[in-house]
Amino acid sequence: MPEFTRNGAQIHYERSGSGIPLLLLAGLASDGASWAPILAQLESGFDVIRIDNRGCGQTRDGEGPINPEDWIDDAIALMNQLDIEHFCVLGHSLGGMLAMHVAARIPDRVAALVTMAAGNRTPKKADVLIRDLEALNKAGIDEALWLRIFFQFLFAPAFFESEDNVRAATDAALAYPFKQSKLDFSRQLAAVSAMPEIDLSELDIPVLSISGDRDLLIPQDHIEETLSALPHLATLTISDAAHSIHWDQPDAVVNAINLFLSEDENA
Repeated sequence: MPEFTRNGAQIHYERSGSGIPLLLLAGLASDGASWAPILAQLESGFDVIRIDNRGCGQTRDGEGPINPEDWIDDAIALMNQLDIEHFCVLGHSLGGMLAMHVAARIPDRVAALVTMAAGNRTPKKADVLIRDLEALNKAGIDEALWLRIFFQFLFAPAFFESEDNVRAATDAALAYPFKQSKLDFSRQLAAVSAMPEIDLSELDIPVLSISGDRDLLIPQDHIEETLSALPHLATLTISDAAHSIHWDQPDAVVNAINLFLSEDENA
């Protein structure tokens, strides 16, 4: 099992594919497996590195508070561990915020960023929603029902047109051997609340921000407002995609990533 030790944690990661090194950073309550809909396509053109953030997946970091700085430092330490000097970063939601922090920390090593459903901070409405989901967790709500509620904020309407889709996704999440515990959901949420904003005007690298036109958690106008200071920002809105853009529209996401990163490579 590929892992390394850093600051009290056993950090799990996966590496596959070949090509330009591409570090993938997942969102809240998500681990490396969350990239499944686009992984095979990315592997055909990239050296894909997926990390399980503290509080998720197969990473083991105890039960104490998560310092958000450790998320950033873990990602950088992984690339050091793999002896990868220059790379691109793809981050979803929280992972998009982390990607910007990584690039700000080591700007000479990050060639380009792609963020999905991510701003420089979390909207207040999303904060309230996630806190309510945490409260439902603590109140002992049925786990399957909790997931079905959460799905309503993750996926586009087309996902719900078939009850079989919803049932299959719920069953898969419940059966996942590395599913996040209620405690770890709360630990990650507390760390998100402690995430500082960064001065994006100093981030002098190409950034592609991908948003979904059906995203109820991180809407497009919030993303545009909070990322407007980026000096080299390109934006793309994908139709019929909600917060989990790469699950709703995987082909469109991969096409956008390939085009953007190939243009950066040839620049």
